[in-house]
Amino acid sequence: MSGLRNIWLSILFLTCCVFCSAQNDVAGAKIRAYNIYGFTKYISWPNQTLLSQFRIEVLGKDSLLLNELRLLSKTKTVEGLPITVINSFDVSKVGRPQILYVNNASGFDIEQVLRKVKGSNTLLIGEKFPFHTSMINFVQVNNEQKFEINQQLMSEEGFLVDSVLLRQAITSPEEWQKLYIDQGKILEIEKAKVEQQKEEISTLQSTQSELQKQIQQDRLRILRQKEDIRAQQKVLQDLLSESKDQDRALKNKIEQLKKREVELNAQEDSIERQDSLISGQKIAISGQQQILQTQSQQINDQNSVLEDQMSRIRLQRILLYLSVALSTLITILGFIAFRNYEAKKKANTILEEQKEAIEKQKTVIENKNTSITDSINYALRIQKAVLPTQQMAKTFFKDYFVLNLPKDIVSGDFFWVHQEADKLIVAVADCTGHGVPGAFMSIIGNSLLKEIIKHQKIFEPDMILDRLKSGVIDALNQREKGATAKDGMDIALCVIDKTKNNLSFSGAHNPLYILREKEIIEIKGDAQSIGHSIHHEEKFSKTDIDIKPNDRFYMFSDGFVDQKGGEKKKKYYYKNFKELLINTSPENLKEQGKLLEEEFLSWKGNFAQIDDVLVVGFGL
Repeated sequence: MSGLRNIWLSILFLTCCVFCSAQNDVAGAKIRAYNIYGFTKYISWPNQTLLSQFRIEVLGKDSLLLNELRLLSKTKTVEGLPITVINSFDVSKVGRPQILYVNNASGFDIEQVLRKVKGSNTLLIGEKFPFHTSMINFVQVNNEQKFEINQQLMSEEGFLVDSVLLRQAITSPEEWQKLYIDQGKILEIEKAKVEQQKEEISTLQSTQSELQKQIQQDRLRILRQKEDIRAQQKVLQDLLSESKDQDRALKNKIEQLKKREVELNAQEDSIERQDSLISGQKIAISGQQQILQTQSQQINDQNSVLEDQMSRIRLQRILLYLSVALSTLITILGFIAFRNYEAKKKANTILEEQKEAIEKQKTVIENKNTSITDSINYALRIQKAVLPTQQMAKTFFKDYFVLNLPKDIVSGDFFWVHQEADKLIVAVADCTGHGVPGAFMSIIGNSLLKEIIKHQKIFEPDMILDRLKSGVIDALNQREKGATAKDGMDIALCVIDKTKNNLSFSGAHNPLYILREKEIIEIKGDAQSIGHSIHHEEKFSKTDIDIKPNDRFYMFSDGFVDQKGGEKKKKYYYKNFKELLINTSPENLKEQGKLLEEEFLSWKGNFAQIDDVLVVGFGL
């Protein structure tokens, strides 16, 4: 009994340890969540009046903090703005939140995170990072949450911090170092306690294991004894049952023998009476047998005569049936032949009429196809007249190629280039659909780009795409309730400053590839399209790049990488496309364009082209 009591005490102790640890984690997450929310009361954001919601993003896995922040967002607001809490696991995919939280335990580089949020009006809150490496940095001391503020980083981002919050923060590296020293001493004491508890738990677990083995052995011994008792009980029950059955069988047998004796005596009397009757019947039967033999001979003679008559009658019936069947068959064959002649004559008449109608329909369809083809060719001439030509590119680039392979006569992909003073604007767009619908969208896109760049004089790529998106939504009436048009375009657009020798890029889904020293640098576009989408309120971002000698730039639609072909009938994919650009880079851009076209046609083979293809490569 004392052993069992020790086992239950050890289990209770382990449960309490786990429960206390879980409670501490939940309480710590709740304190961090309230501190993060509390900062919004003492810090002013430079763009706060323009916000429609207040976004808090947690970088890395921290489910307890996420749950506490989401609970707060249901009851709290920031200056009347609803709070949205999101979670991300990749620094490159971090958006533009108002607060970004990251814990050093998640393994992210704080310098990389700072570079990502620079200029985005994002308050970076770190935890357990070195002194002054984040805007706000948490540290846990004696189960109490402390923080330090990097005023220089916050002022660079335009944040205004209340003096009340500054007085509560750690202000110097010495104070920060002292907190870590104190925390280290406390951790050493806690480690010693934990080691002692581990030894006690190990001893309890060992005792528990021995008791469990003893209990298991006792259980097996009891089970074997129970099985022996059940076997003995069954043998006794079988013996008792067998004895009773034998007594009953013996009594039944005696009664049956007595009844059998009475029946046998009665049968002997009956047999004697039947013998006397049978003797008289034998004499009568003998006389009847003689009479039957005489009658049987007479019947046999009559049967012979009847057999001869029936043979003649059967032969006459067979001849009659054959003559009737032959006459019927001749009549049926004649009727069938006549019906087939009439049906064939009627079918030939119908076929002649149908052939004449088909010839007329064929003439009408050919005329319509000719008219439609002429209209599409005229639309192609209009599209070529409206959009920039490939020849125009010669005035802007020292080396370039334009690979344009429409799926139909006209294309939904278009290339756009324009120079204004020392700025060169280059764009490659992929409109929804292909053929005539895509061509309509390309003309709308060309007109809007001219208005935004040539007349409104906007040369920042992110602002150009913001205006282009708004223009497409207005042109297609996509702001109205119940609007069904979901058309638009994906686009890659860059602005090249020849004086500063740099490039600014913005994209709607489509990327920019830079080939530098036989490596592809991919600059991704934003995850939203030009036109109506779930992200229609979000602004486009911009990436600035310094241009180096011998850099090559590639912009393209998704028609090349999505084309199915090859032996396995699969898409070409972006990985193969990057390798193709690298492998053909020793050639000049004009020859590289020809090699890309040959690879596309070889990959496509006999498969149908699924989309328009447009690839533009250029060097400066």
